[in-house]
Amino acid sequence: MAIGYDDPVLLAKKVLEFSKSNEKLEIKGGAIEGELCSFEELKTISVLPSREIQLSMLACAMQSPLSTLASLMNSTLIQFIYAMESLKQKREA
Repeated sequence: MAIGYDDPVLLAKKVLEFSKSNEKLEIKGGAIEGELCSFEELKTISVLPSREIQLSMLACAMQSPLSTLASLMNSTLIQFIYAMESLKQKREA
């Protein structure tokens, strides 16, 4: 029995790593966050990145559209300013 409190992915990785070096340990399944999992599901979970990496990936995915929107709005404003400046110079000449 293995118990972890922080990251279920890290625990699954460590248990499967330990089972590779010890043939006597046979894993038949587990429970992660109250859900029963088969051995195949545990192997799938152990391949996932850690919780911190998943959170950073989510933050980057959420930030990307916002930064793109900000740069598009900025470029539109800059183009408008250049057009106004060009019009001003044209009227002065």
